[in-house]
Amino acid sequence: MADQCVFGTLDTICNVTEGGAVQLFCRKNNSEPVIIYKDVENDIPISKDYKLVLHTGEYSYHVIKNTTGSIHRLTINDVSRSHGGRYYCLQKHPKFDTKTVTLKVFYPPSEASCETDFDLFTTFEKDNIHTPFEGKCTVNDGYPSVSLSFSGISDSFGMKSTIKRSGEKIEGRFSLLPNITLNNSAVSCIVRQHYPAHLTLPDYETVCSFEPFLFLEEFSVWITPSNVTIHQPKDIHFVCTSNAENLTEVYWILSKLPTGVSHSENSSILTLHIRAEDSFTDRSIVITIKCQGHYRNNLMRVKHLSISM
Repeated sequence: MADQCVFGTLDTICNVTEGGAVQLFCRKNNSEPVIIYKDVENDIPISKDYKLVLHTGEYSYHVIKNTTGSIHRLTINDVSRSHGGRYYCLQKHPKFDTKTVTLKVFYPPSEASCETDFDLFTTFEKDNIHTPFEGKCTVNDGYPSVSLSFSGISDSFGMKSTIKRSGEKIEGRFSLLPNITLNNSAVSCIVRQHYPAHLTLPDYETVCSFEPFLFLEEFSVWITPSNVTIHQPKDIHFVCTSNAENLTEVYWILSKLPTGVSHSENSSILTLHIRAEDSFTDRSIVITIKCQGHYRNNLMRVKHLSISM
């Protein structure tokens, strides 16, 4: 059902929500035609001489005449934020008369967006621990204007935040120094919008979250399984992993392989193919494996794995 608002000699305020419909009524005590404008009186009128001028599909226009005068009804079928503003109902004859109504369109903000320079908030003690974790949250404002705040970390950890508005865009930033007690904690960006009580609309909230913090004393890499004894032909798979996020530029180094043993690599996975029965003798053969990998600007190598055959 469409909202209804009446043009007044004193400007009438009309509150509507985006996506709905609204009917604007201009009552006259005569049957003379009126001109309805939006915002600027010398602009192209919406309606004139009992007819709709703007045939854009946005508006419909109807006139009801009776013995006491006329009612001019302008309907906005699908209200958008661009429909907000002041509307004029102008009559030039038999005397100049103008009535107005101001349309305030309520609409929600965009979804909040959380961004960081890295996929994870991970750092190491050997790095500069005075370089803070930083995150940014952005949202396009709604009407009424929204509030933006960060949650999830106590103020006692010294988190600093700023909120800036530029036109429709709102940007919040926070910074926080690494601290081992923050491990597995995460910051959320909360955007809230409170509607006036008379609209009977639920308050709006949108949330985005940053990845959990991880502060490590050092960057470590290891191979699993760590020690293997082979007694028969088979394939053995080894994985190079770390205490941080997935490694990049993983590189494997092996000692000389005995006859009947070959290997293949797929990034962080190394496979030994042990096929020849004569690989197994009374004499123990030990294969040493190294792996190294990068995490951001950190490089670590491990070579504590041995295989006995």
